[in-house]
Amino acid sequence: MESIFSDLGAFGLDSDQPLDFSGQSKEEKPVKKVVTRKKTEQLVFDRKIKCPVCDHEFLSKTVKSSINRFEKTSLTLRPIYSKIDPLIYDVIQCNACGYAAQNTTFNKISERQIKTIKEQIASKFISKDEPTDYSYKTALIKNKLALYNAIVMGSKSVNKAYLCLRISWIIDGYLETIEDDKKEALTLERLNFVKNAYTGFLEAYETISFPVFGMNQPTYYYLLGVLAYELSDYSHSKRWLSKVMVAEGSHQRLKDKARDVKDLVNQKIKEEKEASSSE
Repeated sequence: MESIFSDLGAFGLDSDQPLDFSGQSKEEKPVKKVVTRKKTEQLVFDRKIKCPVCDHEFLSKTVKSSINRFEKTSLTLRPIYSKIDPLIYDVIQCNACGYAAQNTTFNKISERQIKTIKEQIASKFISKDEPTDYSYKTALIKNKLALYNAIVMGSKSVNKAYLCLRISWIIDGYLETIEDDKKEALTLERLNFVKNAYTGFLEAYETISFPVFGMNQPTYYYLLGVLAYELSDYSHSKRWLSKVMVAEGSHQRLKDKARDVKDLVNQKIKEEKEASSSE
């Protein structure tokens, strides 16, 4: 399998950078949402950004949250919105030095981390023009670059795991927009990021303080359960989902969601047993 950073080689970065976490029911067919360029321009605005690493000033597009209504979350807690997917715009990338991070953390960088980025990324970064057409494809590259930065900076396991989860969400959206014959490789790539997210969240579990990334402890249990389900680790999936049912602060909606996933797990176990007995 290709490195998860294979498409960052165009920026002059090491595409073999390892991702290390040490130390720190019947589904409905998704409906494709088509948003024209004109409509997109009405939903976003340009925001002036100053890079905390190299002081380069540039414009980055941001979604107008007031007209983009939240609708629901997917099985893996990907947020679904009415007009446009904010995930496409949520990572800010400086095209002068290669620093990239989520909108909420872009300026939260220490002097030590700035020094590390300058030495290990900016020194070999090949500048690219800011894309005029934001898409899942460009978002995928930006989020991978943000993950690359997080690894280089020595970010906590939970931060790297969350970026892997977000990349899997972006691929979910990307898969809804492309033809079937192009989905196989992208689906495998998505599963790789799900696996890395699960590994990182497990690694971080004993050391984090809740809430984390908007998740309380029961929601964290649910996420581990659903990621284990997606990786066909059904025994651990059921174990984490069972914790949701008895955890303090677990609301009914989350319990219902966990119960739905347990039903999916049991169905998969049943299907595997039937397939095994028929051989």
